[in-house]
This record gives sequence, structure tokens and C-alpha cells, in this order.
Amino acid sequence: MKLYVDARLVKQVIERDFGGIAGFAEAWAERDARLARKAPLARDGKTIYGWLADGLPNRRETVFDFFALLDVDPVSILDMERNGLPGNFGRIRLSFLLGGAAAGGFKPLFELYRPGPAWPDSDIARAFFSREWTVRDFDHDAADIVNRYATIRVRTDMAQDRPAAWHIAYRRVLNNDAMWRPYGTVIVRDGTRLLIHENGFTQQETVTAERPDLRFQTFFGPSQLQFRLASLRPFEIDVDFPDDAEGLLRFIG
Repeated sequence: MKLYVDARLVKQVIERDFGGIAGFAEAWAERDARLARKAPLARDGKTIYGWLADGLPNRRETVFDFFALLDVDPVSILDMERNGLPGNFGRIRLSFLLGGAAAGGFKPLFELYRPGPAWPDSDIARAFFSREWTVRDFDHDAADIVNRYATIRVRTDMAQDRPAAWHIAYRRVLNNDAMWRPYGTVIVRDGTRLLIHENGFTQQETVTAERPDLRFQTFFGPSQLQFRLASLRPFEIDVDFPDDAEGLLRFIG
């Protein structure tokens, strides 16, 4: 599997931030020089055009540097159709669960999002994006009310036209492994919001003036859990529980 980006969206970001592919290539070379890299990662305009047409290379450093210079979460700007998502979602997820070796072009992403006690991976965020993940944790104590939905309302100053992603994970309070288990992502881009669940279930809605904010629901079941929402974009959250509002993006319980 190759990793395809949405060429139109990438060009849109590049045009706005760098004035075009040539400016992007120049900025990449300047980034290499500023970081005094012994093995430069920058590529020329012709090569970048080739990636947009035929998929990104497999070298992790190049892939992460490409997305970092764009200043976008990799997942937020993937070409869903060319990557065969959600059709290939089960195959990709299985590869991730087995360690990422068979994930093809998606393998670098495994490092960024893989489950663990310190999810998501801060080393990569620092090394390439020069920032920490923004994370917000919230609890379900399962004491009085269970098997109901909670609504998470995300507040951010991010421009609505800039691709971004929010990843959600849980961990069981009574488990000794302290493992965060990511189970889905909400992507905001190009005037739409797309929810992708770990089982391949997807929902989509249009950003409107009546509902400009990001809101989605997740299930609070019978077990005591901690939840974590993570993004490369700064944000805050409010959690409403229980909430039976209809018509929102929802991670089905």
C-alpha cells in the first residue's frame, strides 16, 4: 500500500503558505540548512509533483518532514479514495496491531499513533513538528450513569480552512498496563468533518454557519475508563454527559 495525499488540498496549503511548489521546495531546503542536517531531506519541485501524483516515499524521515513543513497532521490530508479508505481500514489496522511491518506506505504513521502508556508519540512530534501534542483527558467513573453517550465539544482558534485531526483513545482504570488504546479520529478539512472509527465505520457532516464548532459523541459504557483526545493543534474541550442529542458525529458504542 502506498500513501497518497489529497493533491488538491496539499496544493491549496502550499499555495497559501509558500506561494507554490517552488516556494515549498525552497523553504524545505532552508529548513535543512537551519537544522544543519548531514543528510538533507528536502526535495525539488519536480519530485514533489511526482509524490502528489504517485504517492509518498517510504522513508519515515522524509514523510514526517513533508507533513511537518505543511504543518498538518498526516491523517488530515490523506486522499481517502486513492488510499481505499475505509475499504482498506481493516487491513491497515491489523497491520498496526501486528507492529506496522505490513502497512506499506502507512508504516511511518504507526509510529505516530501506536497505542502505549505515553500515547501519542511525543518524540516524533518534537523532532519534526517542533511541538508537543495537545492532549485533554476526561473520565467516566461508571458510578451512577452508564451505557449513555457523552458529547465532546472542541474549542480551538484554528482556521476552519486548515486541515486538522483529533484522535481519541481510552484506557481501563483497573488495568495494570496503563495502555492508551486509540479507537478513532475526527478529521476537519475542506468544509467537512469526517469521523473514522477503528472498525472502519465512518460518518461525515458539512461545516455550516449554524454549527461552526466541532462536536462529536462517544459511548460511556459499564466500565470505569479514562479518555484522551489528542491533536497537533491547540484546543480545549467541554464534555456533556449524559447527552442524547441527535444528529451529531458519533463513535458507536
